[in-house]
Amino acid sequence: MLLFFVEHNIPFATSDHLVKTLKVIAKDSKVVQDMKLGKTKMTKMEKKILHKDENSQIVAELKDSFFYLPTKHWINTCAF
Repeated sequence: MLLFFVEHNIPFATSDHLVKTLKVIAKDSKVVQDMKLGKTKMTKMEKKILHKDENSQIVAELKDSFFYLPTKHWINTCAF
């Protein structure tokens, strides 16, 4: 569910309401009744899982790519 929220840019605060609604709709589902996924848990999962994966991808791309970081000295000496 976390990926759905992130992919569709849905605020994590709505997860509390969604879980409550699902519990009313699917009263016979033990999985839904045991579901606990609020704003705080969604935020922590995003930081631990998604950010870690994104950082790994960025590091891998930077290792394989040429790039430069302009410095203050470079900007001051460059002719525009």
